[in-house]
Amino acid sequence: RLAKRSILGTRVACMSEDGKYYPSIICNVKQMDEGKGPTVYTVRVEGEHRRRDVRESDLVGSGFVNVNSVKLRSGQKVYITHNQREIHGAVLYHRPNIDEVLISIIHPETGVKTDVKKRLEEIRLMESRKSARLADSDTDFAKLANMNMEKKE
Repeated sequence: RLAKRSILGTRVACMSEDGKYYPSIICNVKQMDEGKGPTVYTVRVEGEHRRRDVRESDLVGSGFVNVNSVKLRSGQKVYITHNQREIHGAVLYHRPNIDEVLISIIHPETGVKTDVKKRLEEIRLMESRKSARLADSDTDFAKLANMNMEKKE
């Protein structure tokens, strides 16, 4: 059965040689051994020019491994929601047995470094697609645009 959409261009987090996950984009998909072997994904890690081939088990994202099933390493860059804002931090430690991740963050307003404890399900490995400017707003600008178009008619 054919997929409804191509996964090329899909944003995922890819495990690198250092055991940490980095935001990446899927560039190509190929199956080894004439369609009978494992699927290999070619990804481009954001900020790098080279592409590399990875196994499906090394990808975290929609349709791949869930972030709840990975062990994060110290120094892993992560994104969390803190005081209703998305901020990034670095993992200090991850204790999967008690579902606790200690993250070092720097408050954007004050510049004060703080350590916060989060559950793994509250952590993202990629920045949210919602822009920082709109992060504090619940306004649906698409609906506003539609309302303005209707008024003009």
